[in-house]
Amino acid sequence: MYRRAEVSKHRTLASKVWVTYEDSVYDITQFIKVHPGGAEKLMMAAGGAIEPFWEMYPFHKTSTVKELLVPYKIGQLHPDDILKKSDLADFSDI
Repeated sequence: MYRRAEVSKHRTLASKVWVTYEDSVYDITQFIKVHPGGAEKLMMAAGGAIEPFWEMYPFHKTSTVKELLVPYKIGQLHPDDILKKSDLADFSDI
């Protein structure tokens, strides 16, 4: 079980790159090298939630993309730190 404060410490390759999605925590350090959009895009989410970025790039919201996360899961996010839909930015006007 991880708290969001712990996840936020993992923002560089040296400290490992962690992100959250829904109720899970992922170490995506190894995936950065193969991310189709490039490392720079993925590093924008380093240490935080990927949901806001998936709202901007909705093609990520497929079962295939979500399955890519599975091998990188390292644990659960503490229930108090799980983002609600209302916490996410609304990019519908972009």
